[in-house]
Amino acid sequence: MQLDSHAIADMPSQKRAAFVNSVTGFKSANLVGTATTEGATNLAIMSSVVHLGSHPPLVALIIRPGGEERHTLAVLVTNEPGVLARVIGLFSGRGYNIESLTVAPVNEDESMSRITIVTSGTPMIIVQMP
Repeated sequence: MQLDSHAIADMPSQKRAAFVNSVTGFKSANLVGTATTEGATNLAIMSSVVHLGSHPPLVALIIRPGGEERHTLAVLVTNEPGVLARVIGLFSGRGYNIESLTVAPVNEDESMSRITIVTSGTPMIIVQMP
């Protein structure tokens, strides 16, 4: 289903209110699609969508503030007990934020793993990371 602003504005008041209230749904992730007047489309997953009103139909998207860069770090480690805890301790002990973390074996005998860490911060903070 695709609705433009005219279709939403032409809905009866109660139907429009129910529609706008249902847009954000019960789940924390929402698919938000946009299209430019030239026809270029974009689709994004938004986790912070807030209903503001139904006449006019308004929702707010809460977006991460600018100024912080995201960086992905890949660390190759030997699979030994406590290695993950030591690597993560380098970040948490200095107060760095880890946005996501994955670990996967990189060879057939699983003696080595790659720890992938996504972190964010201002350029001044990023250069200080371990």
